[in-house]
Amino acid sequence: MSKTSSNPISTNNTSFTILLNSSNEQSTIISSSIASNSKSDDEQKQDIINLIDEWCKKMKEENNKQDFHLKESID
Repeated sequence: MSKTSSNPISTNNTSFTILLNSSNEQSTIISSSIASNSKSDDEQKQDIINLIDEWCKKMKEENNKQDFHLKESID
């Protein structure tokens, strides 16, 4: 039986959801609503970065897994 891991990121102007499948087949969902009329694009991007960073820290603490680091401005 083969295992596949996908990390879809779904975004739009008003909300985003990040679904991450770990190797033990448990899913973690991070979601947040962002009012597009009250925040600039840069503020929305920073909110997403902060949530992903929090997820990385949580995964490290809860699962004693490798340390995840978020690198910004890499294409």
